[in-house]
Amino acid sequence: MEPGAAHELSLAAELDEAYDEHELPQLAITPQEFARHARSARFQAAFVEDLINALSLAIDLETRPTVSSGRRVSLIACLVAFELGIPRAEALYAAGLLRDVAAVGLPEHNLPYSVVVSHPKGKEILSHPDRGAKIVSQIPGVAPGTEDAIRDHHEWWQGQGYPRGKRGEEITIEGQILRLADTADQILRWARPRNADALMGTLEQLAGVEFSPEVYRAFASLLKRLNLVTELSDEWSISLLLRRVLRRLPRTVVPAGVDAMGTAATIFGRVIDSKHAYTQGHSERVARYSMLVANEMGIDHADVTRLRFASLLHDAGKLAIPLFILDKPGPLNEREWDVVRTHPTLTSRILGSMRGLRTLADVAGCHHERFDGTGYPRRLKGEEIPVLARIMSVADAFDAMTSARPYQPNRGIEQALEVLEENSGSQFWPEAVEAAVSVLPDAAAPLASSMSEVA
Repeated sequence: MEPGAAHELSLAAELDEAYDEHELPQLAITPQEFARHARSARFQAAFVEDLINALSLAIDLETRPTVSSGRRVSLIACLVAFELGIPRAEALYAAGLLRDVAAVGLPEHNLPYSVVVSHPKGKEILSHPDRGAKIVSQIPGVAPGTEDAIRDHHEWWQGQGYPRGKRGEEITIEGQILRLADTADQILRWARPRNADALMGTLEQLAGVEFSPEVYRAFASLLKRLNLVTELSDEWSISLLLRRVLRRLPRTVVPAGVDAMGTAATIFGRVIDSKHAYTQGHSERVARYSMLVANEMGIDHADVTRLRFASLLHDAGKLAIPLFILDKPGPLNEREWDVVRTHPTLTSRILGSMRGLRTLADVAGCHHERFDGTGYPRRLKGEEIPVLARIMSVADAFDAMTSARPYQPNRGIEQALEVLEENSGSQFWPEAVEAAVSVLPDAAAPLASSMSEVA
């Protein structure tokens, strides 16, 4: 796109849908369609795009912004890239959404190196751009340059940033743009400037210090020409503009012969589990246990496939739960429990907001329902609970009991199975418990042995 081409994104123009029916296949709305299309390269690419957006929304839950930070940063970065005429705007789209994928659980970190280095979590903060770049590099189909942008997005123009203290042109142009977009997002969020002049006044003081003057001038030109401040403060307007931007970007292409959906969903699960040390590997184990139980029960392959993905993503809503609650060593009080009980609903909303993930939302969002109707969040009972969620509930509880948690000592495999049997018909679906007792001892034994060796 030529320099200045962002003017084509006139807010008075009719905004087109990002996903035209002739451009993308219909994303699955039934389990059968989900399984049938899962091997299609086009479907996998669309699914990965939805996962990236869902992961960005989940990351935003930590700080509960009134406007999606990931989407706003992505939009600003792409518009500036169009204005400058740089060729890899698609890298900035993904980088804006996932720039803080390795900062889950960390405090505010838009600070110079001199401040971060003395912070109690300084080491983790300083390393998160490198760790984030590494995570994103593993997602199939992510645009070239995305990881470079994430690696450099805390570098400052005058060399006061991190992790490498780069300065000036040593910083990739994508990193320079993302630095400005991130800072603009913070100003819009906390200072809430009423007009373009107020936002530009703050950013102008940082031009030549935190980000390059050229990048600042490009964004200032956009602000003056399009009067973007109001639109950048409204979630609906951001979504509409981002759809328009997406039409000008190349579609995601996944490599042939790669399980792009499985790889991306596994990475999503690992990011979720990284919020606190004691749940590392939890989502992958729940997926494995759920599939084993489902296969033992003779569940249809299409449903087992769906169960795998729902299990990997089932705790997305936990990113909204404060660490002081998740890491509390003693019993939670009722107010804290109320907060914890929101996470399945949040998971369901995140997955339900993406067309390709909607068929997973109800399963993932019901994994804390109890067979007797006393669970949460909807107090569903018996057959009201989706079959796959009933299976996942058993797998989730089994892994929680056999893993170290701050609020309870971990149980051995036999003891955990006894608890499942004792609660069969009350908390758990009896058929799922019977299958679990049959297959989980052999599946969990190697994991228990490896964890004891590490300990």
